[in-house]
Amino acid sequence: MAELQFDILSGLPRELANRVLKHLTIIELASAQQVSKGWYAIVREPQVYQQACTRVWRDKLFVSAMARELEQQKHYYKALRESIIDSRRTAMTEDELVASTWAFRFKASAGDDWLTMDPWWSDLPARQLHFSPDGRLLGKSELRHEDRCAGSVYSNTLHD
Repeated sequence: MAELQFDILSGLPRELANRVLKHLTIIELASAQQVSKGWYAIVREPQVYQQACTRVWRDKLFVSAMARELEQQKHYYKALRESIIDSRRTAMTEDELVASTWAFRFKASAGDDWLTMDPWWSDLPARQLHFSPDGRLLGKSELRHEDRCAGSVYSNTLHD
């Protein structure tokens, strides 16, 4: 006796199928697209991987310029793939270093002289600094006015 098969995903309206797929992990999406040609077509629709990019990148401090460029070109699957490959790196790029604000504090083993200079040990926020592209380490007072303006890679929340 032949087994009766019903493809529930392909039977759903596209919008509803996309709503279901947005809850899948990347691994589950990869598995789902291998089920059949119909599922492959549904899973590979741009909005499915656009949602996956949004979900995966939400908590990321840095997403590579290549992945962002692919996203802008609406190549969402390739953008997500690029960001996953990039996430396996073990070293930072210069862009990542200068785009971030860094909090510094000394460990207790640094000794009393160093600890008295560290605001963190006085129950204050840790000192926040920024690496500039020319190699200098900058606090808020050292940043140029234009670097503190909105849209700059420099943070407005740096403290000396």
